[in-house]
Amino acid sequence: MALHFPKRKELNRIIGTFSKKEWLVFVILSTALIVSGFVALISINNKFTVRVPTYGGNMSEGIVGTPRFVNPILALSDADRDIVSLVYSGLVRRLPDGSIVPDLAETYTISDDGLIYTFTLRKDATFQDGSKVTADDVIYTITSAQDSLIKSPKKINWDGVTVVKTDDQTIVCTLKQRYATFLENATLGILPSRIWKDLSPEQFSLSNLNIQGIGSGPYKIKKVRTSSSGIPSSYELEAFKNFALGRPNLRTITIKFYANEKDLVDAYRGGSVDNINAVSPHTAETLSDDGYDIKTTSIPRVFGLFFNGNQAPMFNDSKVVTALDLAINKDRIIDEILYG
Repeated sequence: MALHFPKRKELNRIIGTFSKKEWLVFVILSTALIVSGFVALISINNKFTVRVPTYGGNMSEGIVGTPRFVNPILALSDADRDIVSLVYSGLVRRLPDGSIVPDLAETYTISDDGLIYTFTLRKDATFQDGSKVTADDVIYTITSAQDSLIKSPKKINWDGVTVVKTDDQTIVCTLKQRYATFLENATLGILPSRIWKDLSPEQFSLSNLNIQGIGSGPYKIKKVRTSSSGIPSSYELEAFKNFALGRPNLRTITIKFYANEKDLVDAYRGGSVDNINAVSPHTAETLSDDGYDIKTTSIPRVFGLFFNGNQAPMFNDSKVVTALDLAINKDRIIDEILYG
């Protein structure tokens, strides 16, 4: 059976014969039809589509302190470590939720006794200058961290670990004794050996590469602005499209440095930067009370008392330690000193 729809002229003639009451009913029904159709389309859209972030935009962040070593082996300050985490990649990477995933390594295996870790590099892993990441770069980075003349704060993490390559893509780390957090050490950013290997240990910490570093992380250094005395005042980073875990969504990140927390907070309140981090609990609470959005995350930090039984033998008495444990109001310390 064929359906017949009236033509436009015929439709206009039919509508023209409506009484005022019929015309009102027609308008109400038409409006209801349009609205319900619109709502149905929105519902279908929400059910079958997924919002995804787009690429682009800039974010500015303020940090207390000035970077001295944008180098994963030498990084000491928060400013150093923040930029290193953006510019460099390790064999594995820690995600915001605390989990560890392969980064430059495509896969890794752990022996049954927990002493041997074997990492296989991604074949397409590259540094930000286009050169390929190889096992030699990994070996160079780890052995440099182990070098006592370089005085790396990461040295203690790699003492007693033997590192060898079995081919250009495979690295084997052998531990003297097992410890479950070794993968955390493998987040160490990898240096391109071809531009570092000719430096002596004495030259290592003096090289300009510690300011204008080249890594394989999500962002590469585009521009470093300095004060009249040559001290970095800001870093402009741009997304590295060949980052092993996928190009980041933000096109650029600008990091500015401030002498102290007061200057940092003033810059944030004044709109000079979009974000700040690592402020004191008191400052965070004040900003929260003023309506600013505060995000917190778990960090691997412990507050504790360590009793020296050699100097004060009374602390060797378990009853004394138990009494102190019961006497200290830890919840109050958390609430009033650390603001929760």
